[in-house]
Amino acid sequence: MCLLFAGWPLAAVYADSCSLAPMAEQLQQPTLRADKVQHAEFEYRRQLLRFANGYYGSLAQDILRGEGEYLHALQRLMGAEGCLDTYRQLLLQETSGLDFALALWLWRTGGEVNTVPAQDWGGVTN
Repeated sequence: MCLLFAGWPLAAVYADSCSLAPMAEQLQQPTLRADKVQHAEFEYRRQLLRFANGYYGSLAQDILRGEGEYLHALQRLMGAEGCLDTYRQLLLQETSGLDFALALWLWRTGGEVNTVPAQDWGGVTN
């Protein structure tokens, strides 16, 4: 198990298993209707924050199960691959939908996110 230390960029901690597509690629999504780069980034941020905050409960369930349409949608929106453990870390740290959404945005833009190490996740039952 990889332990996270407060203040370390998540990208550095999960370099072997978690990858994010370059932000420039994410800003080229057809769903972003903007004529300038700064408008595209604003629209992307708005979509990410709205999705993560609005569907927080469903996202949390999918993340804990390790599968589901909300998790897959988040992975597409984030441009992420192999980041399930990172999402779980953020769920432990951020206790509300808005905090979770803001932590995702901070991580996506290369900021530092304080996380706590995951405990044994065990099995998730419905």
